[in-house]
Amino acid sequence: MNYSDADIIMMQFDKKEIEDFDVIDIYGTLLNYYENPREVYNKINIVITGYDNDSRELFEIPEVRKFFLFLDNSFPYWFYWLNKDLPPEISSFFTLFACICPVNIKSKHNDKVAVLFEIEKLMVIVESHFHYYNKLADASGISEEESIATSDYILKVLRLFNFTE
Repeated sequence: MNYSDADIIMMQFDKKEIEDFDVIDIYGTLLNYYENPREVYNKINIVITGYDNDSRELFEIPEVRKFFLFLDNSFPYWFYWLNKDLPPEISSFFTLFACICPVNIKSKHNDKVAVLFEIEKLMVIVESHFHYYNKLADASGISEEESIATSDYILKVLRLFNFTE
C-alpha cells in the first residue's frame, strides 16, 4: 500500500481487538510501515475506541498496556512514525508513553488525572526509541533539520509530564 500521498494515517485499535490480543493485521501493517518508512514518516495518529464507558484511563487497563507493550517491543519506531504536527498536549505520544512506561496516578479530579511517570524508566524508553528513530532516519534519508525538529517535539511532550523517582 502506498501512503506517500496521505497527510495523516489514523491507526485505530478497538476494544475487542485489544482484549482478543488480535495483532495479526496490525503486525502486518507495521511490517509494511517498516519496509516503507519514509512513506509514513510523521503521519500516524493512534486512536483507541470502545473504552468510553470505562472509568479508567487507558493506561490503567492491563489489556491496553499489554497490547501496546507488545506492539512497541515488536516495532519500536514510534518516534519516527507518530505525527508531530499536533500540539504536544493532544499528540499520540502521551498515549504511547503512558501505556508502555510505569506510571502512578497522583489524583483524579473533574475528569482530570495527574499522572506521575517513573523518570528513570521513562528515560530508558526515550533513549531506546531515539536509537530506533535514528536507525530509520539514517536508512530513509531524514534530514538533520527533521531530526532536530523531532527531538524538540519529544522534549515538548516530556515537559508536560510529572515525574517521580
